[in-house]
Amino acid sequence: MTDVGRVIGTRDSQPLEFWVGVAPESYLQLDDVVAVTSAVPERGDVTLYGLVDDVRAFYEGAKFDSDVFRVQEGVLPVDVATVAHVSVTRVEPELFVPPRPGQAVRRATGEERDQALYFDRMERRFAVGLARDGEPLWGNLEFLDGTRGAHVNISGVSGVATKTSYALFLLYGLFHSDVLREDRTNSRAIIFNVKGEDLLFLDKPNARLSAEESAKYAALGLPEGHFQDISMWAPTSRNPIGEPVPDTGSRQEGVTPYFWSLRQFCQDHLLRFLFAEADSESSQIGFAVSVAERYLERATEGQRGRGWVEIGGERVTVDALIPWDTNPHTFQPGEEHVALVSQARLILFNGLDLEGSVRPFFVEHAPAGSQLITYARSIPSPTANQPPADQPPVTAQAAGDEAHMWLDIDLARVYIAATEDSLEIVDSDGIPTYRENAKAYLTELDALQRELEDELRPIIQQQRRLFTYHDSFRHFARRYEVEVAGSLTADPARQPTDEEVAQATLDVKDAGLRVIFRERGFDKDAIERVADGADVKVCALYSDMVDGKANTYIDMMSANAQELNRCLRF
Repeated sequence: MTDVGRVIGTRDSQPLEFWVGVAPESYLQLDDVVAVTSAVPERGDVTLYGLVDDVRAFYEGAKFDSDVFRVQEGVLPVDVATVAHVSVTRVEPELFVPPRPGQAVRRATGEERDQALYFDRMERRFAVGLARDGEPLWGNLEFLDGTRGAHVNISGVSGVATKTSYALFLLYGLFHSDVLREDRTNSRAIIFNVKGEDLLFLDKPNARLSAEESAKYAALGLPEGHFQDISMWAPTSRNPIGEPVPDTGSRQEGVTPYFWSLRQFCQDHLLRFLFAEADSESSQIGFAVSVAERYLERATEGQRGRGWVEIGGERVTVDALIPWDTNPHTFQPGEEHVALVSQARLILFNGLDLEGSVRPFFVEHAPAGSQLITYARSIPSPTANQPPADQPPVTAQAAGDEAHMWLDIDLARVYIAATEDSLEIVDSDGIPTYRENAKAYLTELDALQRELEDELRPIIQQQRRLFTYHDSFRHFARRYEVEVAGSLTADPARQPTDEEVAQATLDVKDAGLRVIFRERGFDKDAIERVADGADVKVCALYSDMVDGKANTYIDMMSANAQELNRCLRF
């Protein structure tokens, strides 16, 4: 410990700031760390730590600015004084008293410096840089990784890349030290570059790095070098000839051209990003864009390996009477749907009262000669005792099975077969196409089945219990060995009553469940009331409706599998 001066008595000392008279043989500069220890009656020693934020030198004994000339001429006796202002950073123990004039002030080094800047409290610290005195400065990772915060603000001169360079230094320090520990393997940083092509060389060594600069890395415990694990993307060249290449001038090797293909544009619903109002609920443009996106998705489904997509020329035009995000239990067809049904050659619907009153509407308005197919009349009942194979099976419709049969992938295959057979009846010329498409889709269902079984396998039997919004997962539970623990309401066509919510809360408590499931598209508030009352977690499954996150059957079943694994596994 080296004394550098004493607390002066000509200016007030306060618990959070004081002035130091710097000894003639010493110095203090901005950002130096100092400490002063005071003896407090009945409490013992109290140490104040602080940072120098102002340093001043002046003549003592001079009154006028012009006195400087008289001093130089030797006719005015004066002394030169240097004082430094200190802002207190820490008090140990926390007894906030001012230091007394005349007390010795020392430069804080080693453990004292760590205490002054709270480095001793940082369990995981990352390199921030070097102070003016060449000593390391550290940051607390808990304020960066989300534990207690997740924000860094960098200020500096604009236009000379100082802020960019420092941000890159911070990232380099994080990824080339041990501060991230076990999280290092799965941690990534994304840099959006608008600075030209300089950042395309972050994976190359700096040939201009001097020995002095290398020593600074060593002082921070960092290796000198370049980023070791980096991927780079750049927009594609506008030249349409040949394979896509990045639109970069100084480097193309190791840079991946970044773009969306036309098929991705259609399949991923990206049309909305071409319209400023596409996401506004009150915008008519948003509705038109949504309709167009669904059409583009259907039109390009299954197209692979092309630099172009085919729109139009399909054998079949598919229209949905019930919108994909609408509750089928409450849907009521109206006059606006008559034209759609009256032009249909093939009408397919689930049955088992899932869609309410649509069958009479179909019978009334379907054109003569059209085929009206109820899936439940084509699917053998998974619950009934079936007769010998040489006799007609008991259908799901005849057995009065629960309607949500597609949640069992094995039964979903029968939906595909029934659809294929029905299309071949109304369009025999398309039989090869329909069979090829059905075969391809069944292959996708095989992969989906494996995915679902893999996701459910880690969940032990005691945890495979489902409490859902309504009784829609019986076929799923039977196929995948899951127990149905109950549901909030027996009638999804209306809002749950307060009595149902209260009874469901008791049922969940009695069953000892840790999580219950809302169904996307249905009343979210009611199921969350049950969760709050029973003090359990809420997760979400797809049953009757899909949304923008999962807008196909495969997407919704895959999302369900992942959600069940996430919520029931632990």
